[in-house]
Amino acid sequence: MRPSFEQVIDLFFQSEERTLRLKGGDVLFLEGDPNDRLYYVIEGQLSATKESGADHMGYLLIRPGDFTGIQSFLELNKGAAVTIVADEPTTLIHATAKDLSSHDDYSLDDVLIPIFAKVMDSRQKSIYRLMAREGKEKLSLEGKKKMDLLGQFSGGVAHELNNAIAVVEQGARWLPDHAATLIKKIDPVLFRVFEGGLHQKRQSSKEARERTRLISKTHGLEMNMARKCSHARLDDELIRELLSNNDENRLKEAYDIFEIGSVLHNMGISAEQAASVVESMRNLGADSSGKGIEVNLDETIQRALTILRNIIKGVQVNYRAPENDILLTGNKGEFVQVWINLIRNGCDAMRSDKNPNPQIEVNLKMTPAGVMITIADNGPGIPSYAFEKIFQPNFTTKKTGLQFGLGIGLPIVKRIIESYGGRITVENGGPLGGAVFEILLPLIGE
Repeated sequence: MRPSFEQVIDLFFQSEERTLRLKGGDVLFLEGDPNDRLYYVIEGQLSATKESGADHMGYLLIRPGDFTGIQSFLELNKGAAVTIVADEPTTLIHATAKDLSSHDDYSLDDVLIPIFAKVMDSRQKSIYRLMAREGKEKLSLEGKKKMDLLGQFSGGVAHELNNAIAVVEQGARWLPDHAATLIKKIDPVLFRVFEGGLHQKRQSSKEARERTRLISKTHGLEMNMARKCSHARLDDELIRELLSNNDENRLKEAYDIFEIGSVLHNMGISAEQAASVVESMRNLGADSSGKGIEVNLDETIQRALTILRNIIKGVQVNYRAPENDILLTGNKGEFVQVWINLIRNGCDAMRSDKNPNPQIEVNLKMTPAGVMITIADNGPGIPSYAFEKIFQPNFTTKKTGLQFGLGIGLPIVKRIIESYGGRITVENGGPLGGAVFEILLPLIGE
């Protein structure tokens, strides 16, 4: 299991020996300098520029809780992509790859993944804070120039993150094949279970409950163990084979092996989606995002539910789609980004309301007007004061804000939907009693 971000900070970024204190105007490193350290900002502020420090109040601000030095840390032979200068007295703690590999329970990749997730979240928030300021002005020639600058800004951030994501993508491609080879040599039966985790198909909550009851009755297992067998998609023949020696520990091993395969499966999907989000950042402010590929909408919703696996745990998710594929010309990653934002918002709203039986309903269907997607929940609904502002940048109904919630995600959702000629609306009193988002997209060629 990977450490959380908080655990990473506690384990690797508390050393007084590796603490660095800069005065305002001090240069951390110059563009092109070699760097083998990852820096975590404790207090103060730094800025990045491509002009070797001559005008350092530039395109990226680095604040407490942020990291810097990522690209040069990952690619030692290339050197720093930017110059980093302290704008004010600043305290940082640094760590090398050796430092981050020093814990017995976690590999370097385990430690880097939560760091990269934090960096992506921080940089995306920076971009949309800038978007919020720019959105207050009318779209004009001057506004277009500012959008061009925003595109340059996001392009620089995307370039920095691409290298980090490439490491995760490479690991997500390499690990499954090598793990499968090792498990197959050790235990061919568990290899079949592992393969099931790698290529799993999502089952509904109702299907899982029915399968659990059937397994318990057929094989005389307690409900908890039957539930694990159902989750691991073990068929009756495989369960009998694993229980051939009347040893339930084999079932526990099978469940753990399935989970390993499932995690690797989800890592691959998440890495691909992260790359798509970065590509969207690179294209921010541009006239076209390369929407020229045929996309199966059902697959994009299934992918979003896979990425949100931990978020929707404990939530009853009912998803309905037609038997025939619905195809649109577009960017798969953008559609996934839309569903992730909307479903996650619903889950956050229900949890903040302490809903004892949270439910999400997702419907995909054809209508005479085009493709209709509705996402409903049984949460508290949208406050009346929020309806006019809900799609505006930097607006949130959450007291503490959301990582990808109403303060950041919905302006992105609206921009993406409208870029396809579609529309998005929201109202209360949906089919489950809470909020319901309704998206209408035109068909190919319309």
